[in-house]
Amino acid sequence: MIAATYPGAIFLDPNFVFLDGTTGKKLFVVLSNGVCGYYIVARTTSKDKFRSRFQGCNLDDRNANYFIPDQLRVFDCDTWICMDYLVDFDKAELERRLANNVLNYINRIDGDLLLDVVRCAAYSDDVSIEQEQELCKLL
Repeated sequence: MIAATYPGAIFLDPNFVFLDGTTGKKLFVVLSNGVCGYYIVARTTSKDKFRSRFQGCNLDDRNANYFIPDQLRVFDCDTWICMDYLVDFDKAELERRLANNVLNYINRIDGDLLLDVVRCAAYSDDVSIEQEQELCKLL
């Protein structure tokens, strides 16, 4: 396993595939360890539309999220980790793209903050049963 693919790793993906099939630049956070053959990842946004500015898990927002203010120095600006759509990223594909420098490692979420983010994802209404089971293994 490539070290940077541990839970909490933050990457910039220049070719992230969005729900509508379009691609573009997007930061995402790895939430799982990939043991099951894929990594559960969550995209991020710096747009606060319909999102709380309360640090932490905001599952009752129109778009469920985990808010991390820039003061925590995890991201360059106020950032929401989107919990309304988690992606199963094929383990081999993610590691291949990382080895080929297609993905850019940005930073990492650690410790209690990481556990809180994973817990938030596991309790999200939009998480699949399989994703919830994988995420709960980390708690």
